[in-house]
Amino acid sequence: MIEVRPRWAKTVLAAVSATALVLGLGMGLGAPAAAAPVAVTAVPAAVEADDGSQMRFKGNPDPEGFFCPDQPVTAGELGDYWQWEPTAAPQLVYQWYRDDTPIAGARTDEYWVQGVDLGHRLWVEVIAQPLFSNTGAVTTRAVGTKKEVKPCATYPVAPGYASVGGSSVVGGTVEIDGHISPGVHVDYYWTRVGDGQLISTASRLRLGLEHYDQEFSLRAVFTKQGAWPVERIYQTFGVSPADLVAKSESTITGALRTGAKLTVKDGKFNVAGVHLDHFQWHRNGQPIKGATGRSYTLTHADAGKRMYVTMEAFAHGYTNISTWAGETTTVSGGSLLAKGKPTISGTASAGLAVAVTKGSWNFAPTSYSYQWYRSGKAIKGATKPTYKLTGTDVGRKITAKVSAKRYGYKTGSVTTAARTVSSAAIKPVGKPKISGTIRRGSTVMATKGSWNITPTSYAYQWYRSGKAIKGATKPKYKITTTDIGRKITAKVSAKRHGFRTGSATTAARTAAGTAFKSVGRPKISGTKKVGYTLTAKPGIASPQATSYSYQWYRDGKAIKGATKKAYKLRAADEGSDMTVKVAAKRAHYSSTSRTSHTAVVAWGPAPDSGGSGGHSSGKAPNRCYYPGGRDFYYC
Repeated sequence: MIEVRPRWAKTVLAAVSATALVLGLGMGLGAPAAAAPVAVTAVPAAVEADDGSQMRFKGNPDPEGFFCPDQPVTAGELGDYWQWEPTAAPQLVYQWYRDDTPIAGARTDEYWVQGVDLGHRLWVEVIAQPLFSNTGAVTTRAVGTKKEVKPCATYPVAPGYASVGGSSVVGGTVEIDGHISPGVHVDYYWTRVGDGQLISTASRLRLGLEHYDQEFSLRAVFTKQGAWPVERIYQTFGVSPADLVAKSESTITGALRTGAKLTVKDGKFNVAGVHLDHFQWHRNGQPIKGATGRSYTLTHADAGKRMYVTMEAFAHGYTNISTWAGETTTVSGGSLLAKGKPTISGTASAGLAVAVTKGSWNFAPTSYSYQWYRSGKAIKGATKPTYKLTGTDVGRKITAKVSAKRYGYKTGSVTTAARTVSSAAIKPVGKPKISGTIRRGSTVMATKGSWNITPTSYAYQWYRSGKAIKGATKPKYKITTTDIGRKITAKVSAKRHGFRTGSATTAARTAAGTAFKSVGRPKISGTKKVGYTLTAKPGIASPQATSYSYQWYRDGKAIKGATKKAYKLRAADEGSDMTVKVAAKRAHYSSTSRTSHTAVVAWGPAPDSGGSGGHSSGKAPNRCYYPGGRDFYYC
């Protein structure tokens, strides 16, 4: 909405100095003035301007920006000189309003929305004054559209400032990077930069080969009930090639003998359609001249040598990788024989891991296999170089058989010397704890704790002040009257077949009595002047308390010896804040304390002020009294 008053009075620009006039001429009619706006005063006039100096706003009155707390908004086109006619470098004066109230100090084209503006409507008033006029200057007032201040659905950022997260490679997924607040709805518009085509409105964009080597952008619109919608334009991103990964190595097929043909068999990769090329066969690490095909026929020069082939793997949309296959020998008919037996290392106790060495062989094996045995019988699934001993192994003889392998050789096997397994103790790693409110009538529970070996069962015993509680042998225990004021602990014993039982005791917790349902705040009665007695009245307790204890406080500090229901005010209390803490007590119940509201001790005249005047105790503020002791002044 624009409000224009075309018949405003001519105004004398008394504030425009000769210097400002020269500067205005130097800038040109079309340039906005760099100096601060000149204040003008509108005066009713009987003469209407006839020289075209009447200003008229022709633009959009909508202010610009997000009308959310902590965000800047501007007058928009209302602050654009070129949106006013005539465009003779007009002076523009601004005033921002909250509802119908001017905002103090908000007199520029920009205003930062504050938390106090939330729920109100903001608008800006602009007064335009032509800088130059033949017959006189006429001011014009324009009013911007009113905008309600609401939260933003999300924090606004400049276009291209935010970036998407995820992996922008073929096969990757990109999405908005960051947390989206509850209740916020987001509309997604994934667009190809080259032709502007919308390709997806999903929250995540899965990148395939069809997206490779192209650029994309995301426009996201955040909306929320009762908030301003926010549009974010994210940084443009390109789709890069993904890593080509060999899931299983390529291999060499064929007999390892002179005259036989070896051929590369493709391994498996993380994507289909992989092409192998650029082959190069090697003998003992040296490239064989001319051997650049997928297949190679062995010659006499290869006898007893290590053979392998290098190559490159290619796939569209993926990075090229170099790979290889082989490294074996052409020796045939030989056997792998152990030169040194493998051994079992580590402590042979249940719950611990032992390992077997590979041993030494007449030829270097290319791989090994393992099998562990318990008293001569193979242990199912125990086929790795390490083995964790169990309770079943206690007292039994453990061995390991190592089989050495090499392509073209007969597999060789050898078994270690036997080791007898001993039992091990279960030890606590983390102590058990007592959980729950430990007061009369409530039930607490002992946690199991953590152990170096996983137990299969637990036993419990609860203690009162170090003595076992008869029959309290379960994880849970109900606090009784006998427990009040005593230290309660629980011992947890962990058990497992083949292991020595381990025990751990919780930290002690003192049992409390039953809590009062409610205790009212005490009150202070009596004259609050030095020499008078204050009396504490306990609040009502439920159930009813059988006794009370008292403690009086001066300015928050306990007064030594002031532990009775009544307290006589003394000179030190003058001008102080007095409170009393009252503790309600009852058998089998926890003592509960409440503190009264503050009672301020009045300042009074000095003892000798009855006729000759005097002064207060010296405690701030200091008062000097006139004769008679009633009237005073600060001194």
